[in-house]
Amino acid sequence: MNAKKQLSKLYIVGVFLIVGGFLALLFSVFTLWAQPAAAAERLVTTTADSGPGSLRQVLADAQAGDTITFDLTYPAEILLSQTEEILIDKNLTITGPGADLLTIKTSNYEGIGARIFKIAAGTVVTISDLTFANAGGYGTLARQGGAIYNAGSLTLIRCTFTNNASQEGGAIYNEGTLTLSHSLVSNNVGGEAYHDGDVYGAGVYNSMNGTGVIEYTTIDGNGPDQWFDPGGEYELFGGGIYNLGALEVRYSTIEYNQGYEGAGIYNQVNSVLTLTHSTVANNYAQLEIVDPDTWDTTYEGYGGGIHNSGQLTALNSTLYANSAYQDGGGIHNWWGASLSLEHVTIGNNYAGSRGNGEGGGLWADGAVSLKNSVLAENSADQNPDCASGGAAFISEDYNLVETLGNCAISNAGNDRLDWAITLFFHRFAANGGPTDTYAPYTNSILVNSIPITNCTTITDQRGVPRPQNNPNDIEACDIGAYETATMGWDGDGGDGSWLNDTNWTWDVRPGMGDVAHLGSTTPVTVTYDETQETTSVGFINLTGSGVTLQQAGYVRLEHNYTQSAGTFNGDPTDEMALGTFSLSGGLFHAPGEMRLSGNFLHNGGVFEANGGELVFMFSPTQTISGDNIFYDLTIGKWAVDSTVDASSSTLIVTNQLTVTKGIFRSASSYHHVQIEVEGTLELSGDITVSGDWINNGAVITNGHIISFTGTGPQILQETRVVSGTGTVRFLDDGRGGGVLVDANGQGLGQVTVTERLNADCTTEAGEVFGRCFDIETENAPGSGVTLTFLFYADEIPAGQSCDASEVYHWNGSAWEAMTRDSSYGSDGRMCGSEPYSIRVTGVTDFSPFVLKSDGVPSGEPAGEHTVYLPLVLR
Repeated sequence: MNAKKQLSKLYIVGVFLIVGGFLALLFSVFTLWAQPAAAAERLVTTTADSGPGSLRQVLADAQAGDTITFDLTYPAEILLSQTEEILIDKNLTITGPGADLLTIKTSNYEGIGARIFKIAAGTVVTISDLTFANAGGYGTLARQGGAIYNAGSLTLIRCTFTNNASQEGGAIYNEGTLTLSHSLVSNNVGGEAYHDGDVYGAGVYNSMNGTGVIEYTTIDGNGPDQWFDPGGEYELFGGGIYNLGALEVRYSTIEYNQGYEGAGIYNQVNSVLTLTHSTVANNYAQLEIVDPDTWDTTYEGYGGGIHNSGQLTALNSTLYANSAYQDGGGIHNWWGASLSLEHVTIGNNYAGSRGNGEGGGLWADGAVSLKNSVLAENSADQNPDCASGGAAFISEDYNLVETLGNCAISNAGNDRLDWAITLFFHRFAANGGPTDTYAPYTNSILVNSIPITNCTTITDQRGVPRPQNNPNDIEACDIGAYETATMGWDGDGGDGSWLNDTNWTWDVRPGMGDVAHLGSTTPVTVTYDETQETTSVGFINLTGSGVTLQQAGYVRLEHNYTQSAGTFNGDPTDEMALGTFSLSGGLFHAPGEMRLSGNFLHNGGVFEANGGELVFMFSPTQTISGDNIFYDLTIGKWAVDSTVDASSSTLIVTNQLTVTKGIFRSASSYHHVQIEVEGTLELSGDITVSGDWINNGAVITNGHIISFTGTGPQILQETRVVSGTGTVRFLDDGRGGGVLVDANGQGLGQVTVTERLNADCTTEAGEVFGRCFDIETENAPGSGVTLTFLFYADEIPAGQSCDASEVYHWNGSAWEAMTRDSSYGSDGRMCGSEPYSIRVTGVTDFSPFVLKSDGVPSGEPAGEHTVYLPLVLR
């Protein structure tokens, strides 16, 4: 190659390199020029309505993609114009400091200002952590969406809407795509419609073109602005939600809303509503209409929980305590609608007030499909659980309808219909998970009634997997929305709080009917921070040696507490209510009060009274096992007949034993106690009292009083003797009582009373007395002892007069009439009315002492008349 050609090639290559570099630089400049500005964070720095740093100005200056945040002194309120809403027509993110810290409103008064935000079509907007209040208005000012009108794609997270008003959507009107998450829509109103107007969705309105998801949200207390308009009817459809499009409600609560139809939710014709893992509760459907001329009032109301005119699918959901003035307390399913229920609980709803309300649980004219669902404990004027207006009911198996009413359910071979056993539910409460639920009793027919092959949903309403085989160890599912289970403590929440769902298996804390299992061998402190307003748990099993269960609130167990290891630290100022208490290991420091409806079983470990009171609540017989020291022990505190058997135990009560109504059986010794008895105390062994005994109407049977050694008076106000051996009863019936005095506090020791047969009550002269008794005392009474007896008969026997009745004692060789106590009536008798009684006094030395009376005629069966022997030791 010659030099000229080579130079030519180099020249050409150089030109290309220069031109290429210039083009690359030009392309880079063009690219930089064509790119939009980077998204920015813009600050709201003032609560003013306009001007630099105001919300209105910052939104106007923002570019698409910007994020709006706030730098204010909290808590704060931004008061916007009452007449000018803010239009958002670009993609933005608005992040507040927290709904409890910043409120945006257009008025200082409820629902009379302008709408706050209008979201334009085609925009994507996310708003979080703000409160929207006092927005909207009447007439045409904000007719759709009191706080927000959405035509774009709007996501609302952790926001609160309260005291807003609009004719359609008191808080939110959705024409686009809406996601409402972890938020609260509360106390919004449906505005005011003058003269025969209608109002829709006091909380949320989802339009025909709208698509919405409401999740982990509470819609609470929304309703009409007023119940009537004197110029005509004022009807609110959908107190909580009005749906005209496609809407899914999941893990949410719709409660305490009001309206004419569908107080909780109204689902319109051709609309699609899906309700999953949610609760609709305590909503009320009623319309009050007042005639403007006569002021006569009429009422209507349908669908307290839900009115459905479209397509409704409910899964793992609960309808509880909703009511309607006429039909459909829980659900009102209109003609042409379709309703599908799977694992749904409908309970304690009500329909009717005029005598013709039907379907407390469900009223249906449209088609209904039921699967694994329960309708029970509802009420109505007619057909309390299920009422049909002509609907076709199809069973897909394993439903329970307590009262079928006029509903005809096809394919119901595995259903339980017209079920007579009414033990279904515990209480409606916070049982773990995001919503309140209606838990069944552990022994309810609802538990473990669905074969595993028919368990087609993988979790219950709370998120607990199905099936569970607790507590009956049967692998099957429960009917309804609730699946009883055992939750183990895993501590994943990191705060040691019992109430924190994330500290438990499946991130669901145990509720009623569930078992809380604490089995950690690694040291951990679990703080039981429940209150009476939150919930209770079914069972507690404390088996882990590393666990310290610290009480910091009211402990309520629907069933039993079992401890084999670890430590329970009770709060001496708080309470614990439970079924049976079982301690076999570990250390249990008692709380201020333990209320047992079951037994007290102590077979190991250490029980420390901790200055608290143990209260036995209910019959039948409850048992105390093991040797125990109690501070206070009470039987029948709430005036419930109780029988407590501690005959196999050795007990010490260090402060006070109280029996208000019931029976106590014991073979133990009580030391340093004041025993207050107002009911029935039954002893099956010996009792030693080294404190004071005050008896205000007890019955003691089958036992022996060994000694009284207290410094105060030993009062057995009225001792009633009944048939049998070793039987002494004490009763205060308001008729007074005798006194047996020992100034030195000397006790009689063991007192044995035996009723003789009539044939053995014959005098030396051959006279047969109605009843007589042997009274034997272990110790002779001290000097100055006076024994007083009161004989009492339910009626004056035929052929007998009160004046003729006498009381005798056996002096060892003959029957001797006793001196009647003149302080008790003029001659020791209470005569002239039925019943009557005689009181006598006299004997100062007896051992044994035998007593009889002719106040009851010969041959009367034992127990037909009553004889009282009042004994009081001083």
